Amino acid sequence: MTQPECAASAAPRVVHVFRPAEARIPNGLYQTASSQTDLLRRLGRANPHDPDSFSDYFRLLYQLTVPDECAIQKERAQLHFEQVDSLFKFIEDNTFPVLVLSQRRTGEAADSPTDAGAIYDTAKGRGFFLRDDWRRLQPFLINLLHSSRDRPPFSDYLVPAFDPDCGLYLWTGKYLTGLDGVGIQEFGPEDYMA
Repeated sequence: MTQPECAASAAPRVVHVFRPAEARIPNGLYQTASSQTDLLRRLGRANPHDPDSFSDYFRLLYQLTVPDECAIQKERAQLHFEQVDSLFKFIEDNTFPVLVLSQRRTGEAADSPTDAGAIYDTAKGRGFFLRDDWRRLQPFLINLLHSSRDRPPFSDYLVPAFDPDCGLYLWTGKYLTGLDGVGIQEFGPEDYMA
């Protein structure tokens, strides 16, 4: 019995990368990594079928981005990987999680509770979330910029889940879901600017 030759006989494909005219790449390491990829592509050294291209990418990226003022190299040399992990962030974390406890589905006249409500009530009784709780809550979490937490109109609809230091907030405003859902609805684009 012979095996079909899928990969070997496949014709080369063209990949198109679109860059929206108004889109901005986040500053910092993400922007550096994107620029590095573009540079290697223009030099003909970004070949996904050549393992050496991955080595080139990560070697150059590491040289460009690992700041010694963070003491990352020193901790790395001493094999303190937990400290390296806490010092190095590939993508800056500038958002906080918000739990959606109720939503309005497309075509419905009223809000309905999400499955997150029961999970939250149980966790609130014990004072914390278990790992499994966090996994089950993922579909009901949205992220908002830190700068929006204390600024209207967002601040009007945010309540700390436990205490203000826990980092998790509850969304008390409208949340639209379903085929025509837009998530948080009340605000215009200007409200999302930091």
